[in-house]
Amino acid sequence: MTRTRPIVAAVIALSAGTALAVPEYDFLMVDAFQTSYSRRTSTVNDISDAGMAVGWATDLTQTFSISAFRWSLADDKIRLPDSQIDRAINSLGATAGAMLVHTPWDNLTRTIPGVNATYGRMRATGLNDSMVAVGYAEVSAGSNSNGMSQIAFWWEPGTGTHSVPIVDARELFRVNNAGDAVGNVRHIAGGISEAFTFNIHNGQSVNLAAILPDVAASRPFSVAADIAENGLVAGNLLVFNGTTNARTVFTWSPVAGFVVQQVLTGPECDFIAQGVNSTGVVVGYRRVPTNDVSPNTAVIWDASRGVRDLNTLVDLPAGFIIRRAVKINEAGWIAAQGVFTAQPGFSRGVILRPRPAPCRADFNSDGAVDFFDYLDFVDAFASGAANSDFNGDNVIDFFDYLDFVDSFQTGC
Repeated sequence: MTRTRPIVAAVIALSAGTALAVPEYDFLMVDAFQTSYSRRTSTVNDISDAGMAVGWATDLTQTFSISAFRWSLADDKIRLPDSQIDRAINSLGATAGAMLVHTPWDNLTRTIPGVNATYGRMRATGLNDSMVAVGYAEVSAGSNSNGMSQIAFWWEPGTGTHSVPIVDARELFRVNNAGDAVGNVRHIAGGISEAFTFNIHNGQSVNLAAILPDVAASRPFSVAADIAENGLVAGNLLVFNGTTNARTVFTWSPVAGFVVQQVLTGPECDFIAQGVNSTGVVVGYRRVPTNDVSPNTAVIWDASRGVRDLNTLVDLPAGFIIRRAVKINEAGWIAAQGVFTAQPGFSRGVILRPRPAPCRADFNSDGAVDFFDYLDFVDAFASGAANSDFNGDNVIDFFDYLDFVDSFQTGC
């Protein structure tokens, strides 16, 4: 039934910004192996749907003072047998990096064969639960300006290494469990990038550059970054923001087509996409377009709430800033990297775990819904306290009381 606000209702307008935002994520630092070492560093590069992460960290027990690790909430960091196995992880706990794939159930490390005699330096960047790895193969360890001296590949234990049959396909970044992968084509050094999808089972592909939305800048630039389990792709395209052509985030699927975020303005107007999940949430970082080495700001985006600074959604340690988010899993866990401002040159790996939605009827936040919550709400409502705006419409009136009673009666 539609409710109409009575003219005689007592209405108390709320002042903007009077209530503090409730943190949306728990902050979990994945530190180095020796936390007493003042110049330590760590990084997290991927997180699986099972909540396991992979990265590398300072480890003074090793010859080169670093170790790759597999991380979980239960086990913390577990050293991997080679420092290069640091880029990708699947829900089984298998990890990949460079030319190596490691499986924890038999503790074996497999080598990904080179694509051919020319492209033999392998760089795995994604791994799905069927043990399919994707990435790129380089000519050598020498110059690879703009990624032009490389080609895309995929690999699986049974059939070996395969090049991607798309002209000038330079890399595959991620692959989901359906075998859908995303990558990029580049035709000329420093030139146009074209995002594409590729299915490793049937060879079907879609060149997203050919179907960019009208908001794209005249230069048909696009970059694919990640693909979710439902086939949703996230990446970047160029959009004129009134001052410059800034990178902005898109999502795309065969069903929904393109969704483009609002265009950012100001100094940090580039939003670089890094990860996406099936709910359409994208993570990455904001940066100054003309300065690739300037400090970044980690951000999160979805179509309903727009771009938000991840640093405002977490209770952070004093002096810590999250610089970039690199992956988000299907449960919403985020892999990220940040620094303490006192040591800006030493990164720390970070996991952000979504907090459960609070029970709104537990008004006094004591973990129980009981008559004390009712009394506390009535007191707050009578005094016009900001937290009695129960329906969040910035007005305190009888509709807040009715909505609280509805929640109280249902137990949350």
